[in-house]
This record gives sequence, C-alpha cells and structure tokens, in this order.
Amino acid sequence: MFVQLCNKSFVKCEPDYYSCSFFKNKIRNSLKISESAYNILSRCDGNNSIDYIISILCEKCSSSEEEVRNNVEPFLNR
Repeated sequence: MFVQLCNKSFVKCEPDYYSCSFFKNKIRNSLKISESAYNILSRCDGNNSIDYIISILCEKCSSSEEEVRNNVEPFLNR
C-alpha cells in the first residue's frame, strides 16, 4: 500500500521545529510535530509503501524492523 497525506496537507521543516499543515472542517490547521513524525510523514507522498518507509527508518535509526513497524503502523493508522 502506498501512503499519501490528504489533499492540500504537507509537512515542513522550519529552522527550530517541524510542522504538519492540514484541513479539518474546511479550516487549515498546523501542528508542531516531532522529528520522528516528520521522518514518517515526509515520506507519505504516494510514491512510497509502508514497507519501504519502515525499511528506510530502520537504516536511519539502526532499529529492528519489528520495533519500527510497531511504531510506524499505529501512527499511520491514526
């Protein structure tokens, strides 16, 4: 499955923080997000599968696939 943020949603890297911008009830909302959330959401562009995102994060974090999968899948399902 290839994952993609909702229409007109995006993540952004600011000098001091990461943010996610999205529409809810026709109103644009922005949230500060963690670096981990940014690393996941920035890859949700419709070109990457969940398995691919997990493999990239495993390499980046030097963590096991099971550990990364147990964090990434619930995060994306929300």
